[in-house]
Amino acid sequence: MNGQTNIQYTQTIPLTINQIPFALASSLPRLSVAALPPGSKSAAGEAVFSVKAERRAGFKGEIALSVEDCQDGVVAAFDKIAANQDEVNWSRADVYSCDRKHADP
Repeated sequence: MNGQTNIQYTQTIPLTINQIPFALASSLPRLSVAALPPGSKSAAGEAVFSVKAERRAGFKGEIALSVEDCQDGVVAAFDKIAANQDEVNWSRADVYSCDRKHADP
């Protein structure tokens, strides 16, 4: 104030930062799969990609993967990323149903 330095202190505030234990990345920027009639075979009804985990803060447990709110006719079933592993490859053909537990009614 009036050209003088003014220093103020506050009490110490306890702070804990918990790091997110992992981050996921897919080998695809976008995934598009066609739902074909049962018994039909086409590359349009198949998808192949990988999901990689960047493990942090010593996290070594398994990571469950899922997709929600997909269109009818698409199976959204993944393997888990196993404990101490960093990647799972996903390959799916013959898609028929979808887990819509979080979809709007």
